[in-house]
Amino acid sequence: MMRQRIASVLVVIFFLLFIFASVMWAITELRGGLIDNIWSRIVGACSLLFIIGAGLAKKYNSH
Repeated sequence: MMRQRIASVLVVIFFLLFIFASVMWAITELRGGLIDNIWSRIVGACSLLFIIGAGLAKKYNSH
């Protein structure tokens, strides 16, 4: 039960980070800034972590 709760909280956190990083990346793209490369890497990392977290949550929810 505790693992399921931790997994679902992590999914929410990674999803919020993904949204935040996507917004920041879009803002820097519109400005033509040089840090858009950094934000695109963060978006990629957060989306990967979100997919892993969603898979873990589904795994623990099935039991």
